Amino acid sequence: MKNGTGLNLIAGSNPYKIMKVVQITNLYPPFARGGAEIYVENLVKALSSGSADNVYVITNVRGREFKDRRIINLNLRNSDALTSLLIPNFLIYKKIKKFLSELQPDIVHVHNIHATLSSAAVFASRGFPLVMTVHDFYLFCPTLRFVHEDGKICAMDKCITCMKKYYSSEIKKRWGACRIFSGMLRSDMFCRLLYEIRKNRLKRIIPLIDKFICPNKSQKELLKVAGVPEDKLTTLPYTSDFKVKEIARPEGKYIGYAGGLIREKGVHVLLEALSLLPEDTKLLIAGDGIFKNELVRMSGNLGIKNRVRFLGKLGRDEMRSFYDKIHVLVVPSLWPEVLGIVGLEAMTSGKPVIGSNIGGIPDWIEDGVNGFLVPPDSPKSLAEKAMTLFNTEDMIYKFGLNGQKKFTDEFSPEVHKNKIINLYRKLLHGHNIN
Repeated sequence: MKNGTGLNLIAGSNPYKIMKVVQITNLYPPFARGGAEIYVENLVKALSSGSADNVYVITNVRGREFKDRRIINLNLRNSDALTSLLIPNFLIYKKIKKFLSELQPDIVHVHNIHATLSSAAVFASRGFPLVMTVHDFYLFCPTLRFVHEDGKICAMDKCITCMKKYYSSEIKKRWGACRIFSGMLRSDMFCRLLYEIRKNRLKRIIPLIDKFICPNKSQKELLKVAGVPEDKLTTLPYTSDFKVKEIARPEGKYIGYAGGLIREKGVHVLLEALSLLPEDTKLLIAGDGIFKNELVRMSGNLGIKNRVRFLGKLGRDEMRSFYDKIHVLVVPSLWPEVLGIVGLEAMTSGKPVIGSNIGGIPDWIEDGVNGFLVPPDSPKSLAEKAMTLFNTEDMIYKFGLNGQKKFTDEFSPEVHKNKIINLYRKLLHGHNIN
């Protein structure tokens, strides 16, 4: 019997049986490449090493086909209205139950809860140990954002107001200016009813999940506040399958940003910081989003248009090249990032990171070791730390080496895989994990 795969020697009473794991994810690469999707793909690769049939994926990407027979695509129409209330779609529930019955997995690992697929999976997975990685804020925020329109982080005190705005927007998208629904959504009583339905569904879901995996300590605390018992929570940061490589030392002074171009990501703060830096400092932006046009206008208004390059969305190989071209990556988020896979990728390339001291970012940036932590929404602080790095070239290289070591010791696929397997193993044998 091979002992190369990490899933050997752990399932059931037979010590030589290979554990079968089903990963259930709303979307899956190559048709979606957000942080959660990339993480699941990396996890599947790590767990599959050495065995061709021990890991399966159930997903629901409409109108697409996967060549790998282990990726089961339901290809069913989803319902956002059901999703927001955590009510399973019956057809999706039925299909997931059928596939789980056929596969007979040892562990079912669900990712997120903000699609009917995941919600249905929780109920269909009874009888199997069930793990959920919480990639976002949907368990305690119906809008998924956890940030108010004014940019302030939610204190979980305006849920009804947010639900009213969210449902108004969703119904306009689907049914236009329907007077009946519009009138109902103006009613606080109706929105409170929707909120209570959602809250009660959540109360039913939590007991069915054996372990919630939180990618950072901040997320764990939020889930405790949302009502998840502490003994159901464990913390396990993300990983990246980018390998540690020789550090490129480009000419000039280049700052990099990689991610979505939405207001919560704080790219406008980075533009303001750039305007405070010497003119020979340039910015490369990898990513796209609804805030792009505003950022382009802003760079013109700040007089830094010629110092900023918008590269658009980059593929995997292009991202490796992107990190080689920059001296420092900036993660200027205004909201509590779950972790930030781009930060881990930059660390493998030996690039220091300046990031907001919020959410999961402090879990991987050690201030003054592999980068700097700055207050969110502070262009001045960000510019000062960038100046500190550029004025001390040896610091850039030293921080880069520290980041590579930190990644290898704490965030590498091997480290992550071993921790996941240990978690699965303890669940199968009924042990508690904290």
